[in-house]
Amino acid sequence: GKTNLIIGLSGSGKTVLMKCLVGLLEVDEGEILYNDRNFQNISLNEKKLIRQEIGMLFQGSALFDSQTVEENVMFPL
Repeated sequence: GKTNLIIGLSGSGKTVLMKCLVGLLEVDEGEILYNDRNFQNISLNEKKLIRQEIGMLFQGSALFDSQTVEENVMFPL
């Protein structure tokens, strides 16, 4: 039961980082360290386990407008 936030200026890469973690983008440069391990070098099964711990909400109109905020947050659960 803990929550971490990624905060930064517009254009600093917050969304790109999250998309790489959840598998929407592949890393083409640099590295992502997760619990002191290089995320790109771990197995697909290990990535899947990590991804089960991650939730991501997009800003703006990416929410279901027919649902409440609570329902949108609970949707992936």
